[in-house]
Amino acid sequence: MATQIKKDGTRVENCEYRGLKAKQEAVGGYIEPVYLQDGRIVLVNEEGLLEGLPVNEEAFNETNCMLMGDVLILSQEEWNEE
Repeated sequence: MATQIKKDGTRVENCEYRGLKAKQEAVGGYIEPVYLQDGRIVLVNEEGLLEGLPVNEEAFNETNCMLMGDVLILSQEEWNEE
């Protein structure tokens, strides 16, 4: 199941985000996928940098990627679901 990491470091484990609208709500805007080497996909707000969202330190610790705002981490299977 997906993991949401909010910009304040709060984690929501085993959450279910089916459909585009639910994924957009999880990150606070239009989604942009970031593909990790381990096969997971991280969804971020594609305008996070433009909107001045803060760096998500907890997500950085998890992914080693500089990510802004709330993120949603999915498996390949979850990403491919409608």
